[in-house]
Amino acid sequence: MAQVNGGVLAARQLKQCGIDTLFGVVAGPMIELFSGGQSEGLKVVGCRHEMNGSFMASAWGWQKKLPGVFVA
Repeated sequence: MAQVNGGVLAARQLKQCGIDTLFGVVAGPMIELFSGGQSEGLKVVGCRHEMNGSFMASAWGWQKKLPGVFVA
């Protein structure tokens, strides 16, 4: 039986809301969320700085007419 952690549960909820992409700095405690996102089929876009990631998520959300998700 596969383990389900908080990252997987959060990714499932985001997917149910129509989100298919996560943006953020892939480091530290956020690795669980990004790992869960990938296992649930979400695209993960890593960036070097929080500001760049927030701009990317904002532009993505504007184009998709959905909330852009940035994880820091």
